[in-house]
Amino acid sequence: MYAVNSCQKGPYPYITVDQAKQIDSVRHPAVQNVAFIYNNEVYFVADFPGKALRITNSGGGKKFVKSSHDHTKFAYLSSGSVIEIIDRTGKVITALTNYKDVRNFDWSVDDKTLYIVNGEDIVFYGPALKVPSITYEGGYYDFISAAISDKGDFAYILKKYNFSALDQYEVVIKPANGGTMKIFKDDNNDFPMAYINFAANGNDMMLGFRELHSGTDDLDKVYLFDGLSAYSTVKMGATSSRYSTPVYNSKVQYLLWGIDNDQDKHQIVATYLKDDVPDNNKILADYDGVQYLDWK
Repeated sequence: MYAVNSCQKGPYPYITVDQAKQIDSVRHPAVQNVAFIYNNEVYFVADFPGKALRITNSGGGKKFVKSSHDHTKFAYLSSGSVIEIIDRTGKVITALTNYKDVRNFDWSVDDKTLYIVNGEDIVFYGPALKVPSITYEGGYYDFISAAISDKGDFAYILKKYNFSALDQYEVVIKPANGGTMKIFKDDNNDFPMAYINFAANGNDMMLGFRELHSGTDDLDKVYLFDGLSAYSTVKMGATSSRYSTPVYNSKVQYLLWGIDNDQDKHQIVATYLKDDVPDNNKILADYDGVQYLDWK
């Protein structure tokens, strides 16, 4: 026994320190590279929930922050409804003034293109992306939102006007490989579809619902779909609070979103979905009231 004990190094008697770190990294995966808007300024957290770096110092309203995949530039919608693109120092690279009905936008996987939902069109700042066409199956439709996955799959939300009953909403998913188009509908139209976002692996998808006539960007219901082939099945549904801009990273099994705290202000929370490990959930303190965030 003395010989065994005399050979121990550090706090782990039967494995190396590197092996212990590897085990801990599985049990407590890292959440990295989070962008968000707080008090009308853009912030960036390299290692969540660590120290946040303030990127802008310009004031004025800001919405829909989107970080490039290499985390060197950020796009947001200004109070003047202009998309501004800035670098890590907050310097404005360009201001896109020619889009007057911006509904959402995001970066292509190579960061060369910002695709923009402008009215009922998809437009591109940078080289055009090859995406499937928008399909309207008759009737009166409004185009709500859209997202393009890292694999090029195209998903968009349509609002169908029904003059004798509540309007109807549906998500249309078109695979990049030309496979079968899928349509997802939800019967509870008191919470119309309003938000869509793909996960890091390009397959899983977030869908958010907003209270009818809410007048805000808060979400009252959130669905997480697991896999492009299973959009009729909800992997996770949440309806007990108000949420903002949920982003899922399937590589580390975390869902990052804003969730109302006791003061009805959004806290940025990273919720671990793989197992029931309470100490894996993370909260970014001191930034209550965040409405828009992004994670790549």
